[in-house]
Amino acid sequence: MSIKRILHVEDDQNTQDLIRDALKGIAELVQVASIEDALALLESETFHLIMLDFTLPDGSGQTLLEHLKTLIEPPVVIVLSGHDLVKDIPGVDKVLTKGRYQIKDLIGYVKDVLDKA
Repeated sequence: MSIKRILHVEDDQNTQDLIRDALKGIAELVQVASIEDALALLESETFHLIMLDFTLPDGSGQTLLEHLKTLIEPPVVIVLSGHDLVKDIPGVDKVLTKGRYQIKDLIGYVKDVLDKA
């Protein structure tokens, strides 16, 4: 059984810490703070799940979503945004608004996704 990998793209340190603590022991978590860093990783590494903040210092999460469309097996994408977004974004499996979801629900969803990967 291969190790499941999650790429978390988030520029807020508090949110990074919260997600890292919540997902400890569930999967290998790689965290970056920019679209540029995420794109660089995706050139050479594979992830089962991407957790994406949509508003980052170097651009929109939409840029990353466009890149994911080019992959043979695109990963599942969860958007964790501080802003209310449309819930039906092409290429996004789930949209959660920061401060409006329970961490236990996020953990449950992540486990379900990784069990199917």
